[in-house]
Amino acid sequence: MQGMEFITDNIEFFLYDRSNKNDGFVKLEFAKIIKKLTNLKEIRVNKNAREQVLKYILNAANKHLSDNKEFQIFIRSKSLLSQIKFDSKSNF
Repeated sequence: MQGMEFITDNIEFFLYDRSNKNDGFVKLEFAKIIKKLTNLKEIRVNKNAREQVLKYILNAANKHLSDNKEFQIFIRSKSLLSQIKFDSKSNF
């Protein structure tokens, strides 16, 4: 999530919102964290984030699908990078 960081030990939950830097980390209930995650209007995925996601895909494919040559060729195509987006309806 751009501009927000969450820290938790699965008991307590803290949010740091870069747009409210003076607030520092704020303790929130889990339900409020979920509400913030699901109420996002627009999430833009910058090029660096897309490249990082592609790197994870490539590494996983090399490790687990190295024999699937067709898939290897597909994921290495430059057009795949532009297809990495955030789906706000399903939050992934």
